[in-house]
Amino acid sequence: MIQILSQQDLSLINDDAVVACLKEQFTRLDGFVDYPNEGYFIYLESVDELLQPIPINRNGVGVIAPPLKRFVEMVEIHHGIYEIVLILHADFGVSLFLKGDLIGPNKLNELLACEG
Repeated sequence: MIQILSQQDLSLINDDAVVACLKEQFTRLDGFVDYPNEGYFIYLESVDELLQPIPINRNGVGVIAPPLKRFVEMVEIHHGIYEIVLILHADFGVSLFLKGDLIGPNKLNELLACEG
């Protein structure tokens, strides 16, 4: 699990497709989101990370624990990479990114509803 608080953090990811997808999202949301104060991205390297508490870099949140389904605003697919948008507060959210070849849509829905 890699927290991407700014574009500089993209250097932590060793997958060109994921880096390109995240760059695209930073560009698309530029001016709309104050990173990391209003939200940021998290790259999940394994499906198993959906079943673990996810540490959140914001005061008052700490971690989000499964089931994640209660926080899901939407799920999108960008070039084979899932973006799972979680809204934690009215003014704060995170997007989880997971490579589509690690999981299919039915399994994703099942894991988001799972309590860990």
